Amino acid sequence: MQFYAVRDIKAGEQLFFSYCEPDGSLAERQAELAPYGFVCKCPACVNATPETDKLRNTFGTQIALFEKKLASSSGLGEVAVEKAVRLEKAMVKDGLDGEVQFVALLRVICSAYAKLGKMAESRKYGLLVETYKNCHKGVD
Repeated sequence: MQFYAVRDIKAGEQLFFSYCEPDGSLAERQAELAPYGFVCKCPACVNATPETDKLRNTFGTQIALFEKKLASSSGLGEVAVEKAVRLEKAMVKDGLDGEVQFVALLRVICSAYAKLGKMAESRKYGLLVETYKNCHKGVD
């Protein structure tokens, strides 16, 4: 197994590895971890709320809707791009940026910004796509 850092890691900073599917609610993740005999203390479990549980259960559907809208003739407007960026920030905050669907979200944002003529933002997200793709080699 190989791991890739997508951000700088401070000396002494604790790293976490999920023993369960990260897209479940806190209760689902705890049930999945019960056979291991410990209570997870990762930030996603310690800071879990009904909102983060909802995010974990819906991010895939939200990304698929953004992809569908981007592919449509009307594309993603400013408001939808802002929603996609908020989803990106929420996924990073809740540790979901390691999910394969996260790269799809970054691609949507990159393409949407390009279609809106916001090339600096598009380039920024293009670089993020390349960075995160390295975390999912063979899954592209």
